[in-house]
Amino acid sequence: MPKLFEQNFLKAISIPIQIIPSTGSLNGRAIETRSLSNAIVTGTADSNVENKLHDTGVFTEDAKYYVGMVAYNTTDHTYAKVIAKDSDDQLTLAWDAFSDGNEGFKLYTVSETLSFDTALALIEIGDITGTPTSVKIKVEEDDDSAFGGAAVADGGAEITVAADHSYTMEIKRTKRYLRIVVTTAGGTTPTVECFGAFLLWNAQKPFPRLSADDIDNS
Repeated sequence: MPKLFEQNFLKAISIPIQIIPSTGSLNGRAIETRSLSNAIVTGTADSNVENKLHDTGVFTEDAKYYVGMVAYNTTDHTYAKVIAKDSDDQLTLAWDAFSDGNEGFKLYTVSETLSFDTALALIEIGDITGTPTSVKIKVEEDDDSAFGGAAVADGGAEITVAADHSYTMEIKRTKRYLRIVVTTAGGTTPTVECFGAFLLWNAQKPFPRLSADDIDNS
């Protein structure tokens, strides 16, 4: 039997983003590219207050324990950063990731260092309406989640796209956040359906090579 080898992935995660822009440019939500811990807290949101995560009696630790964690919505597959603790029942989030109520959640801590040197952007372009003269996509990165100093990521240079096509970009990462940017020009109130996901991994750590000596033939 072949021997088992550790594949040297810290973590490989895929984060979906749906973007439907109109004329001009629309930015996908910033994606945190540092690795996450195993789930620290799990539960079900029992309220749908805007920008809040509510689960009665669950958040009993001090505020500093929760602030900076990532709250992952296991129902909608969205996530948001925890920015404050309101009470033992409720946390405040950076955006409204739990808008429907009765949605599962997991809380993760975030590594303090960059954990992935490579990102594969998978981008699907669906319907394009309004006959724009061009539709373009690119991937940007920044250390600021607001992208105040956004730069085009290495490998994410802008390309012109067409409806009903899939595109991939292999990104060499140097900064903390990534996002997909869709830009349209011309046409009559054009819209574009776009779905994107990032697969994050460490390409600098190669898969192991197997030789004849690595195979147990007994």
